Amino acid sequence: MGCDASAPAQGTKDELLLLTPGSYHGHPNRNRARTDPRQCNYFKPSAPASPGYTPTLADLKLSSMNGVVEYLGNHWCGALKHDLLLSKFSGQNSAGQTLRAQLGSGGASVTALTTVAPFSGLLMAPAPSGALVACQPQKNKVIIYEPVVPTPPAGAPPAVAAVAPHRGPAGGGNTVTIGGANFGAAPTATLGGAPCTGVTDMAADGSSFKCTVPAGTPGGLFKAVVTRGGDGVASGVTPGNGDYWYMTVQGGGGRTFGRNVRVGGVAAFGSAVAAVAR
Repeated sequence: MGCDASAPAQGTKDELLLLTPGSYHGHPNRNRARTDPRQCNYFKPSAPASPGYTPTLADLKLSSMNGVVEYLGNHWCGALKHDLLLSKFSGQNSAGQTLRAQLGSGGASVTALTTVAPFSGLLMAPAPSGALVACQPQKNKVIIYEPVVPTPPAGAPPAVAAVAPHRGPAGGGNTVTIGGANFGAAPTATLGGAPCTGVTDMAADGSSFKCTVPAGTPGGLFKAVVTRGGDGVASGVTPGNGDYWYMTVQGGGGRTFGRNVRVGGVAAFGSAVAAVAR
């Protein structure tokens, strides 16, 4: 509630926000307003920009939007890459809903907001195959958003579907799984040209393997390249701006990505944080 008793009306829906240092998005706090007068004022999701107020990226017009993830899979020639997928909480008696937010240049605007699936889970976790995994805790179910794409012909160059997880500390040393096709029995990989070492757990069908991430530049987004063992054929250039984010891990568990997104007035956490690569 604002200092003038203004407050969200019953039934006010969630909004998509682009968080930047010092921005205020209209959720008042009388205590903080003692030193920051902006926080005396409540702003509706539809409010235009004004001095001291940063407007929403999008009024989602739905409530309980609990999941948001940047899609970094390479299927469909990258048509979905770097867009945001948002999931509505699915209760016992509802299927939920999954939205797609297409972003403008620099990730500072939403150019289109559409429904892509009439179901959803609580959060979404990217898989190395380019799929997304989500839980429906009140239904005791796990759902999978599985891309339907042609299988590359045998003998074709390696194809990178995705890297999972698709972000990690700038110091490297963490393990990722690279998924795709035609990797062969002894593949090697690079992220931004630096070797992803210690390759293990190669899938028998050449569709995935694990490796240890090299150190990288904080805030950097780099492309993955896989070279097939045996004939040395390398994967082509993946679409978009990159496949793997390097992030700075701050004290207290906070994370800096360069650009962060949150839904509603709740601080984002886990896979509900999305770095924007546009």
